[in-house]
Amino acid sequence: MYYRFAIVWYLLLGTARSMFHKRSMGANYDEAPPDKKLRLNLASLYGTNDVSGQRAAVLFRDAHNAGADHFRDLRDILPDGNASRNVSTRLLRRGKQKWPSLYYAPIRVFDRKKQAIVRSLVPFLLPHEIIYQMLLTNTVADITSQTGLSVDTRSFMQRCSAHFSSSFVGLGLWADGVPCNWDRSQSLEVITMYLPGLSGQNAAIRFPVVVLQKRFVAKEVTYEDIFKVLVWSFESLAVGIMPSSRHDNRSWRKGVDARRSKLAGKPILLKGILAEIRGDWAMYSSIFRLGNWKANANCCWKCNVNNKGMKDFSLQASWRTNRVSHMDFLTRLHQKGLSASCLFDAPLFDISIFKIDWLHCMDLGCAADWIGNVFNYILDKFPGSSASAKCSALFLKILAYYARHPELPGKYENLVVTMFRQKKKNFKLRGKASEVRGLVGFAQEIVSEMLSCNDPIEAAIIEGCRLLQECYSCLNHSTQYEHLPSAGRKFMLLFKSLEDTTGLFRVKPKGHLLLELLEFSRDRPSDTWTYRDEEFGGTLAGYSRLRGGHITTLSVGRKVLKAFFIHNRMPRL
Repeated sequence: MYYRFAIVWYLLLGTARSMFHKRSMGANYDEAPPDKKLRLNLASLYGTNDVSGQRAAVLFRDAHNAGADHFRDLRDILPDGNASRNVSTRLLRRGKQKWPSLYYAPIRVFDRKKQAIVRSLVPFLLPHEIIYQMLLTNTVADITSQTGLSVDTRSFMQRCSAHFSSSFVGLGLWADGVPCNWDRSQSLEVITMYLPGLSGQNAAIRFPVVVLQKRFVAKEVTYEDIFKVLVWSFESLAVGIMPSSRHDNRSWRKGVDARRSKLAGKPILLKGILAEIRGDWAMYSSIFRLGNWKANANCCWKCNVNNKGMKDFSLQASWRTNRVSHMDFLTRLHQKGLSASCLFDAPLFDISIFKIDWLHCMDLGCAADWIGNVFNYILDKFPGSSASAKCSALFLKILAYYARHPELPGKYENLVVTMFRQKKKNFKLRGKASEVRGLVGFAQEIVSEMLSCNDPIEAAIIEGCRLLQECYSCLNHSTQYEHLPSAGRKFMLLFKSLEDTTGLFRVKPKGHLLLELLEFSRDRPSDTWTYRDEEFGGTLAGYSRLRGGHITTLSVGRKVLKAFFIHNRMPRL
């Protein structure tokens, strides 16, 4: 029939082929009948603004008239000025699997036209309402599973449960910025939620909590207002009771808060607390004031290291014994005349829940720095009359390596000198985390081939590449993880010795974070890294494209969250 062939035609639009993960299309997408797949794909085109609401209404009607099932509820939408609203409403009708209604809060943001800080409505998907809605289709045992908890997070949860004689479900937050347009000139600030106790396929489940374009973020005040809303939500979840008023203690708003008014005071059936926060160091520093690598003192939130001590990787380093507790950190802020982030007011909050991410401190940090220095060192050993020609010869070697290792997750499509050597900047290989990670093995191969063990410096570079490869090998669950801290420390010690000897291999502060992760955390890096979070953030950025109209915190936030609702059902664990 016509509608079976229509699937192919609509997928030729391109973006519909690649924007989904299997989960976002539904757990049984591959087994779904063709007409069900057609509905999912057409809904996707509308959800990502590839087609307008009016065009979507026409497509739904034509699909129904062509004999496709699963379009009865969409066939009578008129392609008029209300089509977009009506399409969204129909697509989101899913009974118990319906998502909670969005919560709208006035947040202080920066208005470029007025060049002033103003209050603007920002939509939220509240953590306690996500849990309440999940309990309609899942059991308490499913949601409170702890099989996926890391060692440190499990210990934190056990301390909280023992102290209050109550069991909790642990929740996690991830915050970062992700590019949202083709030239990466605009970014979307994203906060998402996950359940760290889930395991297997369920460990990949993510929920968007709030999104807004970076252009609207006013330093300090925007995130503080956002965190006040989240603290209110976590307070309700900690006591296991739906709130009786809005986050600012005002009465529920008529219409948008009608269901919340009916649920006020009802039990949630379980209690939950914030147990993990993931992100990169820049976000931790700017939003949570956890310390800055450029500061002269108190650079790290886990120890009392100063700027000079961050390159001391020896076992005698003073920062190894000068550790920072939650109260120590609050005292440090007070002495600086700073206040803690509003999120610190969340029930049972502790500084230890901030996780160090392997992706940022190793893939995009130490590994990228090391490989960039290696490429700079060996470049002149390649044939060619110019740096560009030599770089082309190097890339041919990389392509040959890729051909021998087709399983690599990320591959460079080109390599130019400026990707690892730029004027007035330290040498660093620039690229995506997966691309950098894919060249760790290549770096070990190429230095073994082109450098000599008889030269002390070159022998050190060869050993450094071997140690870096050993660090990555230890990430595999089938290997002995206990070798990783030792390999990481030896790698950073050798990195620092080459800096002192050559002046080229420049060690950066992320080396300190790497050792904090490897030597002072009982978590495996794979327990808390943010690959899935970054991927999900990119998916949300793809939802943010508007087809016209004013770009506001309300329009962008509502567009992204509703597109997420269209693409995803409330999960069944």
